[in-house]
Amino acid sequence: MSISLSISQSINEDPNSDDLVTIGNYLIKLALPYEALLTYEFFLPENEKQKYIDSLSEFVKRSIGLLTGNHQETANTSGVNDCKRH
Repeated sequence: MSISLSISQSINEDPNSDDLVTIGNYLIKLALPYEALLTYEFFLPENEKQKYIDSLSEFVKRSIGLLTGNHQETANTSGVNDCKRH
C-alpha cells in the first residue's frame, strides 16, 4: 500500500521557513512556490502474507456490510448481508 502526500508552499510563507528545511530532500519543484512529494510505502514481509490473508478472510466472514448510495443525508441503504450470497 502506498500513500502519497503533496506539500506546497503556503501564501506569505517565509521562503526560509523550517518547513522547507524539513522537506528539502523531497522537493519536486524548486521554484517558488516550492512543492514536495512524500510517499509512504507499507508492505508485509513475505513470511507474514499468509497469516494476513487468513486473518482478513476471517474478518470478512464475520463482518456486516452496509451499502450506501446518493448523498449521506438522503442515502438509500441496504444491508449487504441481506443480499443472497452465491
